[in-house]
Amino acid sequence: MPQSYMANLAQRLCRHARFEPRVVCRFSNYMMTLQHVEAGLSIALLPGLTVDLDRYRVATAELAAPVTRTITAAVRRGSPPRAAVRAVLDALRNPSAELPLLSRE
Repeated sequence: MPQSYMANLAQRLCRHARFEPRVVCRFSNYMMTLQHVEAGLSIALLPGLTVDLDRYRVATAELAAPVTRTITAAVRRGSPPRAAVRAVLDALRNPSAELPLLSRE
């Protein structure tokens, strides 16, 4: 999408590499993007979690320089802490840690 996080990121990365990308189409969801790439009609810059290699026949490559971003979590003030909320916040703080199995509260 124009003016989306991914569109702006792609443009910044291309300009940093000293070229201007030739954008011929934009999609509003990752599934359509992956179908277009799978058909051999384009390439795309996508978050790794969106690429289901079991579902789509596409090749992936890591970026030469890792891209980082800031994630902010908002929780309701005054509510008692729930195990699921704590697990998500812990995972965001330490993404390399193994996630615990949670039961429903």
